[in-house]
Amino acid sequence: MNYTEGSTGNYLGWTVSYFNNYTVQFNWEIVTQGGQQSAGRVNITKGQNIQVTVNVDGLDPGTHTISLTVSTSAKYLCGPQYCSCGGANRFESDTTTVLVQPKPAVYTPEFSAVEGVFAMTCLVGGVYGKKFYRKKKDNS
Repeated sequence: MNYTEGSTGNYLGWTVSYFNNYTVQFNWEIVTQGGQQSAGRVNITKGQNIQVTVNVDGLDPGTHTISLTVSTSAKYLCGPQYCSCGGANRFESDTTTVLVQPKPAVYTPEFSAVEGVFAMTCLVGGVYGKKFYRKKKDNS
């Protein structure tokens, strides 16, 4: 995913069939973790499957690694009848890269009011002086 610094509405999304807990990391640091509820940058939408959406707005320019890890009790991985697969947790993880481009540079000439007045004086004086010089030359 790529976006330009300062833009909004940038999200990553995952569809998960079931999970007990989740952890979201930005550049390998945990930013949000929890159960089946929204928190911080993470929005959880429940339906037939669970949608996990992570807002990635506001990142500094550069390349960022975003990962989602979910833990699921093994009984839920076996199917809806809760077959006997053991009670150990199972972890699933997905990692993606987000590239944030810097804002394009905008050139704005910077000069002080004194410099501007001086420039206008020279321009007007030069144009007026040229006209005056021509008239005087024509009259001689």
